[in-house]
Amino acid sequence: MPMNKTSTELDIIKYIYNELNQEEKAQINYQTIISPKTLKLMYGFRDVKNSLDNIVLLPKDSIINNIKNFSKSFNLTEHDFVK
Repeated sequence: MPMNKTSTELDIIKYIYNELNQEEKAQINYQTIISPKTLKLMYGFRDVKNSLDNIVLLPKDSIINNIKNFSKSFNLTEHDFVK
């Protein structure tokens, strides 16, 4: 079954995120064997996914301080929390 560029790219992304059934995975595996272009796309998308997975977002200290100050304004003690 030939794939067009758009479906190939979307299928590769689904493959990388493990969202394909066995038959669809087999088709992508076959495509990577017969098409260096598909294999190159696979590696490129995996690199992007790995980069995204390694991003760590940290809030600014001012944001953390604002949250702490807001929390302090409630004057809650330990026994005020439901356990």
